Amino acid sequence: MRPPRVAVVATGSELLEAGEAPHPHALYNSNGPMLCALIRRVGGIAQVIPAVGDDLSLQQRVFSDALKDVDVLVTTGGVSVGDFDLTPSALEAIGVERLFWGVFMRPGTPVYAGMRGKQVILAFSGSPSAALVNAVVLGLPVLRRLAGQKDPAPALFARVTGATLRRRVKHSRFFRGQLTQRDAEWWIDLGTEQSSGSFSGFASVTALARVDADADVTDGALVPIFLLP
Repeated sequence: MRPPRVAVVATGSELLEAGEAPHPHALYNSNGPMLCALIRRVGGIAQVIPAVGDDLSLQQRVFSDALKDVDVLVTTGGVSVGDFDLTPSALEAIGVERLFWGVFMRPGTPVYAGMRGKQVILAFSGSPSAALVNAVVLGLPVLRRLAGQKDPAPALFARVTGATLRRRVKHSRFFRGQLTQRDAEWWIDLGTEQSSGSFSGFASVTALARVDADADVTDGALVPIFLLP
């Protein structure tokens, strides 16, 4: 099997590329390089395309051009329900058939998936933390399958330490953690920074722990985990 070819496009008129001069209310495009690094870690061939602004016709053109030579298109931003969330409309205007839009997960509730022929389209949240969780939980298994792996999302579990969680919400939550091994079992320490606004908290993270809605998790509880590549 040849490695999947992936184009990555961040959306948002506020985005700047590396090397561009900063100005008020602008943000640098960190999602593109971050996602390309993850894609390459699992054997994909990643091509980052300069960020595109919040303009429907421009997004249609950029997405259509990006799909000419790839197996997968990954976008970030524009998938919520605001006036400038144009990505799903732009994608469907160029023939993408929606599979789903929105998942009960946090971070990363706004997320979209579709197909155009045999091509896969994944549109992640614009928040860097949420985009990373979307990629690890939903995106990388797709790339592993396209690369020929028979089990692209193996069931892995670890025991929790460093946190007691009592959740009374409808979303599954993905917590950052560090894995260690004790007595032939994996443990995940959830005592690290969990704020979705703190992307630097991922620097020491090795896995995500999934805690489902209405779950009580105490020290030693067994939870599903997703490894960061």
